[in-house]
Amino acid sequence: MSPEPLDPFSSFVHLHAGGAATVAPRTPTFWRDLVAGAGDRVVGAVHGREAGDFHPDECEMHPHGDELLCLLAGAVDVVLEEADGERTVPLRAGQVFVVPQGAWHRLVLRAPADLLFVTPPKGTELRPARAR
Repeated sequence: MSPEPLDPFSSFVHLHAGGAATVAPRTPTFWRDLVAGAGDRVVGAVHGREAGDFHPDECEMHPHGDELLCLLAGAVDVVLEEADGERTVPLRAGQVFVVPQGAWHRLVLRAPADLLFVTPPKGTELRPARAR
C-alpha cells in the first residue's frame, strides 16, 4: 500500500522513537489507549471554535520532551505556569511556539483557531489550572 495524504484534524500520526510512523484515527479513546515510549511524538491538529475546545481551565505537562505548537489560523494565548506566576505568550496565525519540557501550560482561545501540535505523550499529566 502506498502512502496517502491525511487530514490531521481527523487522524493522528504516531512518530515512534525508532523512526517508524503509524497513522491512527481520532477516536474518543485515542489518548487513553495510546502506548508510547519516552522518545515518541504524536502529531495532530485541533479546530478551536469555542473557549472550551482548548480546555482553558486545565493545564498539562509533558515530562519527556518539548511540545511544538504551530498556529495555522486564528489566535491563542499559551499560558505558562512559572514559579513567580503565569506568563502569557500570544500566538498568532503562522507562528510556532515550543513549550519547554516539564512546563505546566494551557491554551486560551482568542479568535477561532486551527492548531497543529507535535507532542511527547508519554507521562503527560493533566490538572486544573491554578486559581487566578
